[in-house]
Amino acid sequence: MAAVQKFGTWTAIAFSIFPQVSRLHQRGTVTLKLIEEQYMKNAAEVGRYTLDALQEIMMRHPMIGQVRGIGLMIGVEFVKDRLTKEPAVHFRDDIVDHAFERGLLTLGCGKSTIRISPPLSTSRSEIDEGLQILEEAIAVTEKLAIH
Repeated sequence: MAAVQKFGTWTAIAFSIFPQVSRLHQRGTVTLKLIEEQYMKNAAEVGRYTLDALQEIMMRHPMIGQVRGIGLMIGVEFVKDRLTKEPAVHFRDDIVDHAFERGLLTLGCGKSTIRISPPLSTSRSEIDEGLQILEEAIAVTEKLAIH
């Protein structure tokens, strides 16, 4: 038995003699439909919102050297100095720790960047909550770095 189904640019093909695989195929096609019809649009809109909010946070925190990304795959790079762009490796690591202590799990990537990649279904209010915690972690790390 073979099943072929098209969803926009996606083509799902399943070959099976077992009915369980057919049910899995149906569930997979429903998931692809959700991604195409809802989650991709949400990721683009909420991603733009997140980048704008992070640009505002960047203006308040000089250790943020760059904010970049597309959709909900975003990087926040920390530097010792915006002119030299020297990576602030330990600063980034401390922010990851302080964010975790406040309930926000972040991932470091590269030398001094934090990766933000929430689920495609994330809402603006969830982003606001996460960015509030992230900014608190940045502020605490800056304060401790001064002393």
